[in-house]
Order: sequence, then C-alpha cells, then structure tokens
Amino acid sequence: MLPSRPTGARRDHGSRAPSPQLLRLIGTLPEAQLDVFVLRHLYALTPEETGRVLGEPLSATRSAERHVLRLLIDSAFRRP
Repeated sequence: MLPSRPTGARRDHGSRAPSPQLLRLIGTLPEAQLDVFVLRHLYALTPEETGRVLGEPLSATRSAERHVLRLLIDSAFRRP
C-alpha cells in the first residue's frame, strides 16, 4: 500500500524546483516508466517495494528505472 502522500526523497537534494523542461520530459514518459519514476523518486520506495506495488519482477523495475534515468540524463545534456 502506498503512503497517502509522497514522503519526499530520502536524501535532501535541497528545495530547488525542477525545471519546466524536466517536468515536460517526465510528462512524456510511457506510463510504466512514469509509475516507476514516481514510486522511486517521489515516494522514495526501494526497487523491491516498487516492484511489489506494480506487481513486476525486480529486474523489470530496475530496467524501467535505468531507461528513465538514461532518457533524463541524455535529454539534460542534449544541445538545443
């Protein structure tokens, strides 16, 4: 069961708001990848917890997260 609201990241990354570009990019993620991203980085669930919530094997959860992070990193450093 999920917490009633996001608990925030486990590590304090400061209070800087995400850029509009990052928010737009996150909004274009396929649903399965978006689910993993939200559970891992907003709800701060472990990969194991995320897999259980989604009913997916741990390997699928980790793979989806890898793809999301690679997309975000590549997009962040892409020249306009």
